[in-house]
Amino acid sequence: MGSVRSRLPSPSMAVALVALFVALGGSSYAALKVSSRQIVNNSVRSADLRNNDVRARDVRNNSLTGADINEARLGTVPSAAGASTLGGSTLAQVRAGIDAATLGGTPRSAFYSAGDVDQRLPRAAETRSVGEQNISAGNPVDRITVQLTAPRAGFALVVGSGNVHPGANITLANHQCAVEMFVPEIAQVGRAVSFKTGDTTIDYESLANSWIVPVDAGTHTFTLRLAINNNVSTNCTDQIASASSSLNAIWLPDTG
Repeated sequence: MGSVRSRLPSPSMAVALVALFVALGGSSYAALKVSSRQIVNNSVRSADLRNNDVRARDVRNNSLTGADINEARLGTVPSAAGASTLGGSTLAQVRAGIDAATLGGTPRSAFYSAGDVDQRLPRAAETRSVGEQNISAGNPVDRITVQLTAPRAGFALVVGSGNVHPGANITLANHQCAVEMFVPEIAQVGRAVSFKTGDTTIDYESLANSWIVPVDAGTHTFTLRLAINNNVSTNCTDQIASASSSLNAIWLPDTG
C-alpha cells in the first residue's frame, strides 16, 4: 500500500481559513447585540433590569408624573429646610396657639378669646307701651320698665321716648302743666314739655332723652316715669295723657 504523504496548506489556503474564522466569529458577536426593534413591546420587566443601574439620562425629560413617585420617600428639599418652622416655632406649636410676636408685637394672651368677645358685645333690652295712661299733679306714672343684664362692669346707655297730650281741652285761664320724662334710677335730669290754656286733646308733644350711667356686672332695672313738675307748673289741675312710649337700655363695655 502506498503511503499518504502529508502536505502543508498553501499560503492562499491559510489566508482563506483565517478569513473564514473571522467571519464566523463576527456573526456570533453580532448575534449578542439586541436592538429596540428586536424587543417585543411591553416585554421587559423590573426583574430584567439591574438594580441601581437606570440613570437620569436613561429617562426622558419631564416624562415622570406625581403618580410615578412615592412622595413619602422624598427627603426635604435643601432650600426649603426652614419651611418646617415658622419664626423658629414648629407647625404643631403654632396650631397649639403659641404667643405670636409677629402680630404687631402683641402676644396671643393679650387677645380676647371667644368667651371674652361674647362678654364684651353690647347687650340691649327694649320695651314699648300699650294704650294710654293719665298723669296728674299728684299721680305720676311709671310707664315702662326694662331690665338690662351687664356681663361685667361697664356703662348703660338708656334711651327713652314718648308722646303726651292733654286728656281734655285746657279751657281754664292761667293754666300751665309741665310734663317731665325721666328715669328715677338715674340721678340725671330728664326732658319736659308744657301744655297751657287753649291746648286741646289733639295737641301732641314728643319727649325724647338719653342717659349714660356706669353699671356693675349684674341685672339693672330702669323705669320710664312721666310726672307733672309742680315747680314749673301753674294751676295744673288738668289730666295729661301718655300715649306711645318706648325705653331702651344698652350695655357698653368699659374700654378704658
